[in-house]
Amino acid sequence: MNFKEWLNLRYDVDAASRNEEVEHFFLSGIKKHQNNIVDLGAGTGSNFRYYHEKLPVDNQYWYMVDQ
Repeated sequence: MNFKEWLNLRYDVDAASRNEEVEHFFLSGIKKHQNNIVDLGAGTGSNFRYYHEKLPVDNQYWYMVDQ
């Protein structure tokens, strides 16, 4: 199994492990503004996949950085 496959297997576990209180605070503030989001260590883009549908599409600009 390569690293990409391993990260994809983790996706559901990582999504279920997110802190709901922190996520609510983040989403309540970020939905009000146009956002440039930098995901350092983006891997396969799981943060983008997770949050893309939770945020208004017209105000999010993602910059995913990885090796």
